[in-house]
Amino acid sequence: MEKKPRNVIFILTDDHHFDYMGFTGKVPWFETANMDRLAAEGA
Repeated sequence: MEKKPRNVIFILTDDHHFDYMGFTGKVPWFETANMDRLAAEGA
């Protein structure tokens, strides 16, 4: 059985608090469009 290669994205940000991303809902007006989309559509 042949294994498919995995797609892995590692995101490292500097000076960025772990819960200050739009999809966490901590700050209602805060949007991080690409990170929000990854959270919604990613595995």
